[in-house]
Amino acid sequence: MDSDMLYKLAFEYKKTKLWNILSDIEVFAVKLSGERIGYINIMGFSGGPRALGLYVGEERFNSFRRIALADPQTLTTQELQERILHLDCLQCSFENKDALNDEELEAARAYAHSHDIRIAGKKAYPLFQKYMPNRFPCPLQSENEQKDLCEALAAAIEVARLLDGKKPADLGLGKMIDASSETILLEYKDQEYSLGKIMLPEEYAPAFPTPTARNEIGLASLKKMKKSGIWECAIIRFPQPVQGNPDEPPFFPMLLLAVESSTGYMLNFPPIMDYDNHPEDLLNTFMQALLEEKIRPIRLKARDERTYAFAEAFCKKLKIPLSMDEDLPTLADAEEDFLMRFGMEDEEQLDEIEALLDKLLELDESQFHTIPAEIMDLLESLEEQELLPGHLAEKLNRILHPQPYSLSKSAPARSFLISVSLEPGCYRHIQISGSDTLLELHTAILDAFGFVDDHAHAFFMDNISWSDADSYYAEGLEPGLRITRKYTLDKARFHKGMHFKYVFDFGDEWTFQCKVLRVLDENTDEPMVIKSKGDNPEQYPDWDGE
Repeated sequence: MDSDMLYKLAFEYKKTKLWNILSDIEVFAVKLSGERIGYINIMGFSGGPRALGLYVGEERFNSFRRIALADPQTLTTQELQERILHLDCLQCSFENKDALNDEELEAARAYAHSHDIRIAGKKAYPLFQKYMPNRFPCPLQSENEQKDLCEALAAAIEVARLLDGKKPADLGLGKMIDASSETILLEYKDQEYSLGKIMLPEEYAPAFPTPTARNEIGLASLKKMKKSGIWECAIIRFPQPVQGNPDEPPFFPMLLLAVESSTGYMLNFPPIMDYDNHPEDLLNTFMQALLEEKIRPIRLKARDERTYAFAEAFCKKLKIPLSMDEDLPTLADAEEDFLMRFGMEDEEQLDEIEALLDKLLELDESQFHTIPAEIMDLLESLEEQELLPGHLAEKLNRILHPQPYSLSKSAPARSFLISVSLEPGCYRHIQISGSDTLLELHTAILDAFGFVDDHAHAFFMDNISWSDADSYYAEGLEPGLRITRKYTLDKARFHKGMHFKYVFDFGDEWTFQCKVLRVLDENTDEPMVIKSKGDNPEQYPDWDGE
């Protein structure tokens, strides 16, 4: 579909100045192609943005109704923001030119120039956008969306014509009020509009996601943990948008704040991109944090219905008492501190980030592995979002991607002598080049112990199995993991005295304790076993061969 039609109808609609006639809550409906119903509201009557919103279907219309009828006196700022961020519609608005990007500005000017239209004054440039729950507004995504918005603009132009010399009530336009009301329905057939009636959908509260706690292995592990602490919890929205993929609009992730009531200690784990559709992901990160801390809560207190729905199945399976309590002072303090970190001026944030980067650059190889996991998560998030200015991005790159010694022109080749122990009295000393990858070290370990390479593997450089602080995994497990094929021993900052764990076969969970015994100023062409003690264990002792 040619976007020229959108501009043609937008400029025609602008001439009607329908926002001077209809209020925000006087809505009408149009039967779109495909027999779908679109609900239309006109904005700008009270001096706000001049826009037309199209809500296809009752669910999308409800996203608008919940905003339009919201009482700011009874809702918190977060609750009001929550409703706004669930808006789901197509919109044509008229903006100042600085609200458009270069491509949008060029397209509007090109159409206006070719059709002798003069764009002048405030709020004069048409802008076509799509609003999706939990995301930043973005340009229309498809020809069908362009077509829908064209049909909505054409219907609005027809309504403006029908209102000439009449009041909205004379035409039968209904006002959106608490109860359902009737309004007009336009249908374009045989080159003309017919006018009918339709009831506006009633408001309803959307259902909250309810993860079912399907991670039975995690639940079984938590049942063995000692009960500890009363935890105050709330699911909040990340205060700043994040863009995981340049081709997708920025989104607002969801985060679970979990704070121990008496100490104020807060669990740390990453936010979730699409909680509404994948609530189980957030529950799994919560369970993983509890497992790492070896905590089974004595009780959970949820601040609101959404958090209660999130925790209900989890608590039921673990027989953890769950209650809902709006007054959670420890949680409130933690949330205030959290939000304050994202409310600083940009210059303050950059100063704090630079101070952190400078401090980390001063660490030697052995100290680097003591960096807390949450700090590494923050650094990797900053790199992914590409938000830092050039000089800070360069410092960040030096921390996250140190130059391997073997790639340095001035640094001599070197190797490592590594002790790999499976149990007391059973170990191998393996010599391997610093330019070899962790995948090659994995192969060398299995060969040294006579194992068949038929399962996944992982290295945990902080010497804690299943820790996320500094870990490397076999390729093909989950997106976002650092994979052993891409990291050399030099790049993983191997050094004398370093302890780490190697885990093979996540089912049987063979765990090898490793230590770097020596650093050798020489290259090692192929990994080799220097010393061996103890017989090779049976990889599958219970297998009967049938």
